[in-house]
Amino acid sequence: MDNILQYPGPGKRVRRSAKVDPVLAEIIDALVHFRGQAHRDAVCHHIASNRSGEARRASEALKQEIFQAFQAHMALVRESGRARSLLCQPFGEGSHRWGLTPDAMQLFGARLQVASAW
Repeated sequence: MDNILQYPGPGKRVRRSAKVDPVLAEIIDALVHFRGQAHRDAVCHHIASNRSGEARRASEALKQEIFQAFQAHMALVRESGRARSLLCQPFGEGSHRWGLTPDAMQLFGARLQVASAW
């Protein structure tokens, strides 16, 4: 009988899975494509192209959506003492260059190697 569900008993916590903002996932995917770092406009254009299936420049509305997702992630990491960031601004706050952190480079290292083979 492998169709039986097990529910946690009294006193057991159910662990929630982390939810990732889909736009944040697209930012990470774009940075992997660019081998770890790129200007934020290049990231936006890459996301716009992926969404449409053809080379396309990002609209101002899409850029704002992407910028807000990036800033929200950075603010969340700053506020949380436990959270690790996958994204950074290699030239400091206010810079328009975005990058993957060393943790992200380690996490996505295999994908980065495949991207560089092209």
